[in-house]
Amino acid sequence: MKNIAKICLLLSLLLTNFAAFAQIDEPPEGGDAQAAPIDTKLILLATMGILFVLYTLRQKKKTV
Repeated sequence: MKNIAKICLLLSLLLTNFAAFAQIDEPPEGGDAQAAPIDTKLILLATMGILFVLYTLRQKKKTV
């Protein structure tokens, strides 16, 4: 279980790297800066979360 926790932590750090550091190089001349695209990997994150919940529920079901 400790190995799976380490793998999940590593994957979450690698996958959120792109979203956490999203920045705009230079704001446009005539107006406000555009929003940073932090939701580009939202579907992948939600899928990983659902798979993790299913995995933990199956593990608890085996022990009971």
